[in-house]
Amino acid sequence: MKNNVKVLKLITGEEVISELTQNQDGTLLLETPLVVMPAPPDESGRISLSLIPWSISGKTEKVVLEAKNVLVILEATDAMTINYNSAISFEESLVSAQPPKMPTNIINE
Repeated sequence: MKNNVKVLKLITGEEVISELTQNQDGTLLLETPLVVMPAPPDESGRISLSLIPWSISGKTEKVVLEAKNVLVILEATDAMTINYNSAISFEESLVSAQPPKMPTNIINE
């Protein structure tokens, strides 16, 4: 369970939740960053949030970010910390599972 969970608002407008370490060189180390996205409203009009990987195709277990790209760093709420830890636990369980063998060339010419 990660305890130093922060919410970062980036200059791109993205809101990222991650365990955060500030490096001595002024950069930020993000561990398993997830993007906070609003989900479509339910029947009652209530909007919920989704946590999705920051990069779908890249490895994001550890990401170094220049501090100049961050507008603000906030403490995560207790509910968001619980949701973040649950999401990364699920993601880690998927990574540890043996993936099925897939063909490497999926482009047909």
